[in-house]
Amino acid sequence: MFYQKTKEAVCEQLGVKPSDGLDPLVSKQRLMENGPNALTQESPVPPWRRFINQFNDVMIFILIGAAAISFLAHETADGFIILAIVFLNGVLGFVQENNAEKSMQALKKMQIPYAQVLRGGVLLKLPSIDLVAGDIVQLNSGDVVPADGRLIETAGLKIEESQLTGESVPVDKHTRMILEDNPPLGDRYNMAYATSRVSAGRGRMVVTQTGMNTEIGHIAGLLSREVEEKTPLQIRLAQLGKILGISAVGICAFIFVVGWLQGREVFEMLMIAISLAVAAIPEGLPAIVTIVLAMGVKRMIKSNAIVRKLPAVETLGAASVICSDKTGTLTQNKMTVTHIVIDERVEVSKIKTLDDRLRMLIETAVYCNDAGLSENSDGTLLVGDPTETALLVMGQLFGINQGSLDAGKRKGEVPFDSDRKLMSTFHEQNGGYRVSVKGAADQLLERCDHLMSPDGIHPLTDADKTRIINEVKALSKEALRILGYAYQVVDRLPGQMTSETVEKGLVFIGLTAMMDPPREQVKHAVATAHAAGIRVVMITGDLYVTLPSKKGIVSCWFLGLVPRTL
Repeated sequence: MFYQKTKEAVCEQLGVKPSDGLDPLVSKQRLMENGPNALTQESPVPPWRRFINQFNDVMIFILIGAAAISFLAHETADGFIILAIVFLNGVLGFVQENNAEKSMQALKKMQIPYAQVLRGGVLLKLPSIDLVAGDIVQLNSGDVVPADGRLIETAGLKIEESQLTGESVPVDKHTRMILEDNPPLGDRYNMAYATSRVSAGRGRMVVTQTGMNTEIGHIAGLLSREVEEKTPLQIRLAQLGKILGISAVGICAFIFVVGWLQGREVFEMLMIAISLAVAAIPEGLPAIVTIVLAMGVKRMIKSNAIVRKLPAVETLGAASVICSDKTGTLTQNKMTVTHIVIDERVEVSKIKTLDDRLRMLIETAVYCNDAGLSENSDGTLLVGDPTETALLVMGQLFGINQGSLDAGKRKGEVPFDSDRKLMSTFHEQNGGYRVSVKGAADQLLERCDHLMSPDGIHPLTDADKTRIINEVKALSKEALRILGYAYQVVDRLPGQMTSETVEKGLVFIGLTAMMDPPREQVKHAVATAHAAGIRVVMITGDLYVTLPSKKGIVSCWFLGLVPRTL
């Protein structure tokens, strides 16, 4: 496995020099051998076959048989009417499926992803579909990872892998070898996987797998092997058709036998029996069903939903249970600061004015931050780690931003790492330097010896630490992400920027609590489902879960924990 090898060994195995990338001729040859870096698409069904498939139904077969019998019985008008109904039914179904297929193809062509690739010593911008194993890919904040790869360079690199793991919190990445056998996908810290997004930092990776060989490709392969099943409506119509057909034949045979026993002419009884058989067939039923389903599709289109097959509308209406992923489905997959804790817990939305301590905490959160906010035609663009962008958004609510603080003029830093779980920055201020520190509250308290209080700076007592830790535990039980903040002022920069020289003798300020909030539509959607008699089930891989109903957000069932290895 690539994550169990050194980066040098991986590059040697794939025949590439990290400084130059693949030779263009080699990459071209590998592309011809292994195919494009794309998920396999099923061959599109030709229009003529889609049209023929509209008549592959028991009721349609019975109607065609009834039309044939009508022609044999010289009931030409009835025969043509039945065929016209069958044809109209087929046309309506074909037009809907054809329009849906065109919409799906248009969506697929809307965006062609590109990647920065090092080939022949030159950094090129190439379509992701042209990537091959051994390519060196540059990853920057905001990029979508184009293929699976082994990381060979990282600088504060964080990658959000919620599409694969369901975890909205980005993962800190490194280049070190992993010794564990078969760790869960989310614990492979030296790998980057296709469709995940770089939330902060930068790095380089050597492509190890492309196309259907990627982790997302394996998932696509499992989905493609799913057998297409008939919808409940199709099953019931087929059963109805069989019952009608058998009943009509049985009744007609009975009448024919009775008439023959009464001494009537055989041909006369045969024609009566055939007429009864044709009359017993509900010619208009398929057309009525198709028209009603088409009306349902029209309503779905108004809600921006594409329905590829007409019977799927009825299947959706027959749903009794909806199983929903939490991250990115019920929630926004976007962290938001909900509470600030200094002396006591306060909701951010209820803060009207800032005292010195609140301002100090928010300024520290903005200073000690690698994310960025920018305005464009679509609104505010968030760039960076979701946790850090949430802090910048909080600052903007109170008019505190990187521009107003000159936070971009950083004089030094001790970057975040997953071992100590802290980050520190230096900014010039009033002839000295302000050290801003944020991170895990328990780690931060160990490095603090003073506390910022309403009447000044006081020594941090054991009672203060106990109070703060208890508050952290209480917030954690509500599935909130907690960060602590501290600062100090120094006269000059240390000779070496290390945790030991910087993160000591700090003044503790307070805490922030944040969460991935539910989507605004969720409460109404779940309430609508409940009103329709549908049970909503939330599926999540989180270790600690607070059911949204406790927050008055939504009311749904909690199915249980999904193992990380699934």
